[in-house]
Amino acid sequence: MPATTPAQLARGVFLRFSGSPATEDCETSHLRPAPGSFDLFQGANAEYRESVIILGYGTTGPRDMLASSPATLNLLKKAVLLQKKGDVAAAIPIYRRILKRDKGNAEVHSLLGLCLAQRNSEEDARNHLQRAVELQPDGERHYRNLIEFLEKKDKPGEALAWTEKALEIKPDEPTLLLKRARQLKKLGQTVDALWAFETAVRADPENLDTLVELGQALMDAEKHDEAIAICDYVLAKEPSHREAIFLRLDIGFSQNGPSFLAEFLEGKISHFDLDTDLNFRIRLANAYWGVGRFTLALEHITFVTKHAPYAANARAIHGKTLYQMGRFGEAIPEFEAALKIDPELHEAALNLGFCYFCSGDLKGGFRLHDRRFLYKKSGVQIRQFSAPRWMGEDLRDKTLMIWNEQGVGDVLRYSSMFNELQKRCAKLIIETQIKTIPILQRNFPKALVRREKHFEKLAIFGENIDYDVHCPIGSLSEHLRPSLDSFPSRSSFLTGDSTLVESFGKRKEFTTDKFKVGLCWSGKITRGLRRLTHFKLEELMPILRVDGVQFFNIQYINSREEIAETTSKFGIFINEFGEIDQFNDLESVAAIICNLDLVIAISSSVAELASALGIPVWRIGSIAEPHLLGSKNKIPWLPSTKYFPFSLEHGATDTIALLAKNLQALVNSRAI
Repeated sequence: MPATTPAQLARGVFLRFSGSPATEDCETSHLRPAPGSFDLFQGANAEYRESVIILGYGTTGPRDMLASSPATLNLLKKAVLLQKKGDVAAAIPIYRRILKRDKGNAEVHSLLGLCLAQRNSEEDARNHLQRAVELQPDGERHYRNLIEFLEKKDKPGEALAWTEKALEIKPDEPTLLLKRARQLKKLGQTVDALWAFETAVRADPENLDTLVELGQALMDAEKHDEAIAICDYVLAKEPSHREAIFLRLDIGFSQNGPSFLAEFLEGKISHFDLDTDLNFRIRLANAYWGVGRFTLALEHITFVTKHAPYAANARAIHGKTLYQMGRFGEAIPEFEAALKIDPELHEAALNLGFCYFCSGDLKGGFRLHDRRFLYKKSGVQIRQFSAPRWMGEDLRDKTLMIWNEQGVGDVLRYSSMFNELQKRCAKLIIETQIKTIPILQRNFPKALVRREKHFEKLAIFGENIDYDVHCPIGSLSEHLRPSLDSFPSRSSFLTGDSTLVESFGKRKEFTTDKFKVGLCWSGKITRGLRRLTHFKLEELMPILRVDGVQFFNIQYINSREEIAETTSKFGIFINEFGEIDQFNDLESVAAIICNLDLVIAISSSVAELASALGIPVWRIGSIAEPHLLGSKNKIPWLPSTKYFPFSLEHGATDTIALLAKNLQALVNSRAI
C-alpha cells in the first residue's frame, strides 16, 4: 500500500508521531509583548513597526528590547530603521552608543552583531551575537542569529553545538530541528542527519520543503527508493514543487538514465516560466545533453548564458554541448569563462583540455590533463606514494614505476612508449591489470610487469618501495609525446604470441580465401554519452551484407545471444570462439586479430589492441575524440587506424553505410 502521509514516507513505514501542525507562526509568535515588558512598539508609527517585524525583532521577555530611557528608545528606533534600509555603517555607531549606557542589552548586542557581520567584522560580530545569548539564555531568536552567522561562516560544527543548546529551550521548534539536520548533513554524519530530518518532518509534517530535504538526505545515503517515494508524494500534493522536481531529476540521473530525465522535464515544462526560470532551463539543457539532443540543449543553455553570463555551471554546460557538436573553437571560451568564475570546476577543466587536444593544442591539453584525478566521475584510479612523481627528469640509474590509472585500452595505447622508457631508466616496473600482464611481459621482457602492488597509502606506512619515482601511465605522453612531431613513424608496437598466431591461422575459418574482418560493435562500459557510440549488431547489417567477407566476433563481452538472434533473423554468419574467454585472455584475442585482414570496431580496447598489433582498423566513434589530436581521421597513437567520426546526435547510419561501401570496394580490389 503506497505511503499517504509524510510520516509514512520517511522510512517507508509509519513513523509514530503525535501532535498537529503548529498553531503559531514560528517567525512571528514572539512579536506579542510579554506581560510587564517594555513594548518597543508602543507609540511607534507604522513604518517603524513594519521595520521591526521585517527584521524579525520584537519582544519575548522582560529583558527583550529594553531601553533604559525614552532617549535610548529613540536611538534604538533610529538604528533599527537604518539597519532595515541597509545603512549598517550608520547604525553601528548608534548601537555602540547605546551599549555604553546599557551594556546588558541583549537585543542591541544581537542587532549590532548582525550589522558587523554584514561589514565582515567576523570576530567582533561573533562576540556581540554570543554576548546576546549569554545575556538572554532563553532567547531563542538570539541563538538563531548566532547559529545563522556561524553557518554563513561555514562552521557547521560550532553551529550545531549552539543549535543543540537552542533546542534545549525549544525542543519542538521546526526551524531549529531543520537547522540541526542540515548541519549534521554538512558534517557528513549521514545516519544522524537522516534521523534529524525525520524529526524535523514530524515537527512540521505539512512542510513539503522539509520533506524534500529528507528526500535529498535519503538520496545521499543511496536510499533511492525511499527518496523517490517522497518526491512522488510531494509532486502529487504540489506538481510544480521546484525542489522536488529537481531532486527527482538528480535521483533519475543515477537510477533511471538520461532518457528519463528528458521525458520527465518535458512533462514539467508547463509548471515553469522558461523566460525567467534559468535554473530550470539549465536542468533541461543538461538533460537534453545527456541523451545526445545537443541542438535542443544548445538552444536552452545559450538563452541562460546570455541572461546569466556569470553562471559558471551554465557556461560549462554550454561548453560541453559545443564540444560534443565538434565546435571546439566555440567551446574553449565557454570553458575558460566557467573556470574564471569557478576554478574548482574540474569537469570543465578536463573538457577544456579535451578541446585543446581536439584542436591539436597538445600543450594546452597536457596542462589540464591532471584534472582527471580531481574530477570524481572521471573513472580514474587515485593512488598515493611516498616516492616522488616523475616529471620528465633524467632517469639514469633510477627505477621508474609506471601504473595504469585507467582502462585496458589506455595501457595498450600507451605501451607504445615503454621501449623508450626502458632505454631511459635503469629499471622499468609496470603495474597494470592482471589480464594485460602476459602480453606486456612478453613484449617488454626487460621490464618487470606486475599487478598493482602499492595501494593508496600503504606505501606511505612502511611497505617496501622498490622504485625511485613513479608516474601514471596516462601522464607519460606529456614528457614523451609533447608535440605531433614526437610521434614515431611505425606500423605497430606490439606483437602477438607466434605460437598462438600460427595455431589460430591453421583453423578452418582462417584458411578461407574470403576477406577476414573482425567486428566489435559494443562493450561493457556504457555510462554517459558513451552508450551512444555502441551499436546493436543489427545496425551493422549494411556491413554484414558485403559479399566476399568472412566475419569474426572479437568483442570482449558475451554476445552469443545477440549473434544467434541476428543470424537467425537475417541469414548471416559470424565466426565465434566459444572456448576462449575473450574478456580476460588477451593473448588469444591478439592471436585471432593477427590472422585478420581488417578490424571494424567502436572506440574500445579491441580497437586499441588491433592497431597496436599493426592490423588495419576502421574505427567508428564520436566527432569529439581527443586522441585524434586535431586530425580528422588519423590517430597519431595508432598509425594503422583510420577514424570514421559521426555525430552522436544524428547517429551513425550514414557512417555505417560508408563503411559498407568502402569495405565492398576493398574486397573487390583484392579480387582483381
